[in-house]
This record gives sequence, C-alpha cells and structure tokens, in this order.
Amino acid sequence: MGGPIGMAKGAKLDVKATGRKDKISGFDVEEYTVVLGSTIYHSWVTKDYPNYKALLDAMNVEPLNGGIDLSAFPGMSIKTLVESKNLPATTIYLESAKEGTIDPAEFRAPAEYRWMEIPAKRGQ
Repeated sequence: MGGPIGMAKGAKLDVKATGRKDKISGFDVEEYTVVLGSTIYHSWVTKDYPNYKALLDAMNVEPLNGGIDLSAFPGMSIKTLVESKNLPATTIYLESAKEGTIDPAEFRAPAEYRWMEIPAKRGQ
C-alpha cells in the first residue's frame, strides 16, 4: 500500500509548528500543520496524553495510519482539522485511546449478513 496522496511510500512528513497554543479537552496543546498536495492538516498535539508514545507506536501500522508516519508528531493529536480543495473541512477529535486486546468477534460480520456471488456478465 502506498502513502497518502502527495507522498511517496515511506516518506517523512514535513510537520511544522505554528507557535499557537491552546487547551483542548483539558490538555495543553500546540498546533502543527502538514501539507500533502492540496490538503492541509492542522493537528493540536499534546505531550501530556498518558502513554502516548506506546499508543502512537501501536497505531503506526498500515492501514490504521493511512501510510502516515505518526512518529513525526511530537505527541498525541487531540484535534485535527483537515482542509482540502473543493471539499468541506473535517474536524476529528480524540475522545479516548487505550492499549488492550480487541475481541476477534468485533471483526466478524453480523449474523444476518449473507455472502453474495457477483453474477457473471452475460456472454462470459
């Protein structure tokens, strides 16, 4: 799988500090930006999130991270604003993160789901 649009696989993000600081969800945060093609990511990052380094390491695998090397950020992103040309802005907030084991049942399709064969095209 390749990296995000505008990045070569394995390329490092060019994370830039804006110098702006705030408080979000009780955390002291600093704003950082990343530009990928025509998309700008504004991330408000804290170094105070409990065990953030281990959490980022756990999330730093494709496809969870979309090919972005999360270790480029100096902490845990509490809020991210994504601005992309010709699309509405999207804001993502971190509500919680924790280490743990996920029950494999979480990845099973519901019992009412049925497998459907895709019909062959006529003449094939």
